Amino acid sequence: MSTASPGQLRRTRHVQERAQQRGFKDSDLDLIARFGTATEDGVFLRRRDVDEARTVLRGLLRDVERLEGAAVIIQDDAIVSVYRPCRSKTRRMLGSKQIRVHRPPEMALRSWQPCAADAP
Repeated sequence: MSTASPGQLRRTRHVQERAQQRGFKDSDLDLIARFGTATEDGVFLRRRDVDEARTVLRGLLRDVERLEGAAVIIQDDAIVSVYRPCRSKTRRMLGSKQIRVHRPPEMALRSWQPCAADAP
């Protein structure tokens, strides 16, 4: 069994063909690998794993909802401050060019790809 994280596992041509034939999306493979139970052969997604994932994701959703309206200030690849901006500051922040931040796989709920408009 590999020790690589789900996002680091490469896809063989065989699995790409089988996934397509069997109706699995690429993101499905990541979810099974992330939330499933490791076995000798790979990873199996049990009912208990789904229940645990549901609990984790509900908690994550609660946290995201609680943090709505908060901002972090980033300079030189470091978070330097956090606060809840007033309405006028929010308008100023969002009025400037918005840049999407690439989130690490462990922070993403599904595979995230930058929008074409965000490409440099």
